[in-house]
Amino acid sequence: MDTLIYTLFTVAYIGLIIWLLQRSEPRFVWTNVLYLIILALIYDNGIIALGKVIGESDILYYLNYMRFVLHAFITPLLVVFSVAALREANIRWAKHRAVFLIATLYTIVLMVIEFMIGVWDLSLQPALEYGALRYESTAEHSGPPVMILLATVVMLICSLFLLLQRKWPWFFIGVVVMTIGSMVSFSVPSSAITNLFELFLMTMLVLTKKWLGRGKRFGFEGD
Repeated sequence: MDTLIYTLFTVAYIGLIIWLLQRSEPRFVWTNVLYLIILALIYDNGIIALGKVIGESDILYYLNYMRFVLHAFITPLLVVFSVAALREANIRWAKHRAVFLIATLYTIVLMVIEFMIGVWDLSLQPALEYGALRYESTAEHSGPPVMILLATVVMLICSLFLLLQRKWPWFFIGVVVMTIGSMVSFSVPSSAITNLFELFLMTMLVLTKKWLGRGKRFGFEGD
């Protein structure tokens, strides 16, 4: 069952990429890191979906190893996206170069933390869960990852500013739903429930980016 679910997630993320590409930016903007984030999620869900097709092997091992590497180096870019969204929404304090520099350094620190905790000395073992084959870390996990928590704090703060100053609620709603969904334990025969909330968040981020691209129509461009 999970193989089908992860396949659907992969298709959904491909759809989000296509949706974003329908209105490409005329110039480079830092919210474009969202493309990298979604591409990494396409890879992540796609490898899990193809696990049983590839079969337990060294190939599948290293393909799954790359899932952890991408998670460490791509997921922290959510911080860059969040601060860049404030800049594009013309939130004055966020447009200072020092703010973006701090956000960039913060992102790099998160990458290092996740690499040291989640990738350095990483050992994987095959796991068949609800019909989906993947390789998972042999390390014991207690609580949510530090990197995710620190990135979520920034997303909550930035999304709250968009809600209060630009009356845009969907970024904030996406972060809150994702946070609550990750904390609650659901009695469902699937390991993909967290990925569903992740997909919801990414959809809200795509909506936010497309909304930012229409900024002049919302009265905050250049105010």
